[in-house]
Amino acid sequence: MKEGLDVQHILDKISFRQVAILWPSFAALSGVAYYLLSGTGHGLLANNMPIEAGFANFLTAQYFSFSIAALGFQTQGIAVQGFSRLIAIIEVISGWGFFSIIVSKLLSQKQETVLQEVYDISFEEKINRIRSALYLFRSDISKITDKFERAVLSQRTIDDLWITFTTLENTMHEITRILKPKAHRYAKRIDDLSVELSLPSCSISLSKAVDLLSILNEKSAAWQNDTIISIIETIAISTSNIQRTLRSREPNRQIIEKLDEVEALTDKLQECERLFLKVTA
Repeated sequence: MKEGLDVQHILDKISFRQVAILWPSFAALSGVAYYLLSGTGHGLLANNMPIEAGFANFLTAQYFSFSIAALGFQTQGIAVQGFSRLIAIIEVISGWGFFSIIVSKLLSQKQETVLQEVYDISFEEKINRIRSALYLFRSDISKITDKFERAVLSQRTIDDLWITFTTLENTMHEITRILKPKAHRYAKRIDDLSVELSLPSCSISLSKAVDLLSILNEKSAAWQNDTIISIIETIAISTSNIQRTLRSREPNRQIIEKLDEVEALTDKLQECERLFLKVTA
């Protein structure tokens, strides 16, 4: 299995330029060998006679060599004898080998293009899913806030508040994964424009969460439990990772401002948790 992987690794390293140099060079050297061996009884026969020294016969040897290397067929009127037969066999096998490499590289290049397009589409879909998830979170928070203000919010809904916050938790974690993907050949780095469009959505979502928890604290509603505390802590960790990753890229002023806003809102979210503990103490 290792040998197969090594061969594949070697094939991947070979470029079209290298093949374009190696294949003609090998054919040319073989032609030289045919020509030099012709005077020893191991070279070429033209019309059943060994070819003699001379530039015209040198071209004949090259013509024969390139015909064998490119087509794999013996040319009419020219035959090989002695040791040159082994060279011809090696040249035919090598020629088809080079041809197979070219076909393989062409198919591989096409596959690479298709895979890159698939990864690009998948990457854009991830970003769109993040924005959609944040929008759904804000929508759910707005509905809960509206019910609470109209005094129609049940305690069961408050107890299940952690389910809604799980959406924000998972989304923030997904953002950290996109900002710092696993290293592979198709890994794509999110551009500054997508970052600038995503951070405001995070800020609005965190602001909605802070507003809801602040209202619940003012009304002394029992919203806190171990699950939602853990979720808020995870959101804070994800925010910290986002901050560290983006600031290491030396972002522009707009991104820095949005990062400061996200960080401030995360601190307020944790403050809501601490305020609840003071109220209920």
